Amino acid sequence: MDATLQDPLVGRMVDGRYHVESRIARGGMATVYLALDRRLDREVALKVMHPDLTGDEDFVSRFIREARAAARLSHPNVVQVYDQGGDGDLLYLAMEYLPGRTLRESLSERGALTIRESLRVLEPVLDALAAAHRAGIVHGDIKPENVVLTDDGRAKVADFGLARAGAATLTTAAPERLLGTAAYLAPELLTRGIADARADIYAAGILLFEMLTGTQPFTGDDAAQVARRHVVEAVPEPSSLAAHIPVELDDLVAMATAVDPDLRPANAEQMLALTRAARQAVPESVLDVRPAAPRSTPESTTQVVAGDLVRYDTRALAAPPPHAMARHGYEVPLEEPLPATRRRRRGRRLAVVLAVLALGAATGWWFLAGPGSFTRVPQVSGLSLTAAGDALGQAGLRPATAQVFSETVPAGRVVGTDPPVGHRVRHGSTVTIDLSKGPQLFNVPKLAGRTEAEARKLLAQAHLTAGSVDQTYDDHVRAGRVIESQPPAGSALRRGQPVDLTISKGPPPIEVPDLRGSSQAAAQAQLSSLGLQSDVQQQTSDVFPAGVVIGQDPPAGDTLLPGGTVTLVVSSGPPLVTVPDVTDQRVEQAVRTLQQAGFQVRLVGRRLIDRVQGQSPQPGTQAPKGSIVTLLVV
Repeated sequence: MDATLQDPLVGRMVDGRYHVESRIARGGMATVYLALDRRLDREVALKVMHPDLTGDEDFVSRFIREARAAARLSHPNVVQVYDQGGDGDLLYLAMEYLPGRTLRESLSERGALTIRESLRVLEPVLDALAAAHRAGIVHGDIKPENVVLTDDGRAKVADFGLARAGAATLTTAAPERLLGTAAYLAPELLTRGIADARADIYAAGILLFEMLTGTQPFTGDDAAQVARRHVVEAVPEPSSLAAHIPVELDDLVAMATAVDPDLRPANAEQMLALTRAARQAVPESVLDVRPAAPRSTPESTTQVVAGDLVRYDTRALAAPPPHAMARHGYEVPLEEPLPATRRRRRGRRLAVVLAVLALGAATGWWFLAGPGSFTRVPQVSGLSLTAAGDALGQAGLRPATAQVFSETVPAGRVVGTDPPVGHRVRHGSTVTIDLSKGPQLFNVPKLAGRTEAEARKLLAQAHLTAGSVDQTYDDHVRAGRVIESQPPAGSALRRGQPVDLTISKGPPPIEVPDLRGSSQAAAQAQLSSLGLQSDVQQQTSDVFPAGVVIGQDPPAGDTLLPGGTVTLVVSSGPPLVTVPDVTDQRVEQAVRTLQQAGFQVRLVGRRLIDRVQGQSPQPGTQAPKGSIVTLLVV
């Protein structure tokens, strides 16, 4: 019997509004149904949490976060969440209904995608993540199951259940119990229990690897083993599994999946720009190549790492360093308490009273006027170091100094303090003055000779951006390579400042000269001096003598790249004609015959009987058309 018919929710009205019509899919934490919103008369995808999970606070929190995170985003590539609520023991989300399939289903059916198809999926995913990152949201669970491919050709990101908002960071309430999909988790989530938008970039890099190769980069017997490999191994190059993949995409995957998050693009907007630059650099000839299968297809691990979220103990991966244990929630044994002091013997009552009074007076002085009294950190931002130190001294505080970079505060001036201004501190406390070193400067890397994609990568690593890109001809730099940058290499720029690039179009084309009427030797010499090759074809001519150029291809005024070939048509002189036999013919008839054959006629002799006695050249021989045939007449 059809599982849909057995599902008790099919045919039921949920929350007095959603009529459940059929079951679409069932996952590890929820079942998705096609339902009709009777209030707005539209079809929705109703995501209902499994009843046995409603008592798990982690899953319930994730379920509610999905609605809140998606509600903050209005983007064409994000699956919209319309409503969230409960009906008895049911917890549900009402979402945009999208006829189509998930990327996981497409990969399972087709294997690896072409480069063009992979980038057509990746770019809208990154566009959606860029909108989330700008809103301060990290998705936290990018994987093929959460990318919907609609029937009309769009790609949409779903399931913001692991998203975190506010500081745009991902954390775990209990780091030793991590919730996530092991095949796509960033290493820092596994080692430190905290990550930011760059964790989404890492997952997007794994997603691209899987689309290009048809397999995940790391496999293992269980989720913990897969996760450990993300921490200790670098993601292999996609071209190691599919030879047609160019270096630009190898580099893109390597940047996105760097183990050190500082080496990745800072957010999806930067990753999207790098993806588009790499797409421009990929040769058209490989965009639609579809490999039959990867060279080395790892054993499938979808039963362990693909699909639903996996919980596992991060302490099985690597024990945290001792200094981090307390910070990560581990219990650190306290030292043995000091032995209790002996009680003092009772003195006389008067002595006790005097002692109490003295103690009260001392305590009052300590907290009202002495070191135990409080003050507030004064405002010293913008002051010089000397003036700030004086202000802190007058407030009864001791200054310390730390130097920091600042884009807005001039060097030598105070950026701020730690604790910050207005903070309540005890008299005599130390307050650190953050003294500006001015803006942090980054040197322009050497870009000459690099491809545009390589130059953009180097600029991103140097915390700079690519500015305008101009193209020009150059005799010495290969087409597609950087001729120069502006500012030049070694220049110091502020973070994020643009660097303009000049890209070579290769040597300039050469205009073909008019060679007609020149001798063959002269024409070939002229072409050679221009850096062009020549090819010669012979052709007879009634007009031009032998050895003269009578035509050329391409014609004068066209352009060729250096080393191109010009075909010269060279005259071989008039065509050869067979001399007809006019011996014994009457003179007029013989002259007429020879002229019709294209010859001129010269008569010698006395012409007594008006007959041709002989001729030169001899009959049957070849002679140039237009040449003279001499007749001996009698």
